[in-house]
Amino acid sequence: MEASQDAARRFLGGVALEADNTPPAVTEYRVATTPEERTAALALSSRVYEKIGLKPSKTDVTSSEVNPFAEWIRSPDTCVFTASVGHDLVATLSVVRDGEKKLPMDQIYHAELEAFRAKKESLAEGSQLASDRELMRRLVSDGTLKSNEQPPIHLQNIAIRYVFGVYPPIDRFCIVCHPKHAKYYESMGFIRKGEEKHYEKVNNAAVLLTLDVKSLKIDMERGETRHIPVRLRHALGLDGTETTKVSKLH
Repeated sequence: MEASQDAARRFLGGVALEADNTPPAVTEYRVATTPEERTAALALSSRVYEKIGLKPSKTDVTSSEVNPFAEWIRSPDTCVFTASVGHDLVATLSVVRDGEKKLPMDQIYHAELEAFRAKKESLAEGSQLASDRELMRRLVSDGTLKSNEQPPIHLQNIAIRYVFGVYPPIDRFCIVCHPKHAKYYESMGFIRKGEEKHYEKVNNAAVLLTLDVKSLKIDMERGETRHIPVRLRHALGLDGTETTKVSKLH
């Protein structure tokens, strides 16, 4: 059994995301459990990233495939979340756990990550968030997808709850994003670390942001949640909103 499947099964079995035994909704959120599903997620992110110009630089020598993130997404230690409407895969997001290969962002933020590792912090990276907007617009126009549904946002919330509930625990959740998106993640409680850099894997500008999961979990256990940002409270379901169901693992 793959490591990420075991972790996701434990998480889905008793923490924030429950197995969905009800008839499937229009959009199905699930964990990729087969090599084929991981390949499909990679194909989606590759297609979307290329369309918006986020192609790896020719100087990126870490790439063993067209998608320079492939070796991490194919790893059994990575949890790949997907959103599908019928047979159409519309969005994906992966949570990569730190390990022998380190994290994809180590390429430009190795020193910053090593500082966390020196403190014995368990790290994970949110990676390969991608959605086929053109396909989703078509699905909305033909009535298959609800106009107010936002699969990428749901996947982000699912990933956040996974990071807060999975075992072995994750102490710090790290992401890199384009500087223009940084304020959105800062509004969720992420803190910018280090300076803006050029990221070869997407041949674009990037900034590092991290979420101190360990400290936030301690605060939550103490009932001290008022300081937690509204968007993070919503993602965690602390505001009483219903959490997105994730299909049962087989």
